[in-house]
Amino acid sequence: MLTSIFITCLLVGDIIGGGMMTTGKILIIIYSAYGLKLIIAIGLTLLIYLCHTLVERGLGIQPILIGTAPDDVAVAEAPH
Repeated sequence: MLTSIFITCLLVGDIIGGGMMTTGKILIIIYSAYGLKLIIAIGLTLLIYLCHTLVERGLGIQPILIGTAPDDVAVAEAPH
């Protein structure tokens, strides 16, 4: 992923800045872009899990657990 950001920065730097971007500035852009993508990915993951939980609770959906392990909390039958 860092490679694609690096290549993008080089291309954009050449097109917009006429190749005048320094390596330090490119690295700052790469790390900030990677950090932003990481924060967005974590935030979206949490949002997806929250929506999943709200839909399960709102519709009263119970989990279907397959197996007979002693740590199975709830077992519901699958619809036939």
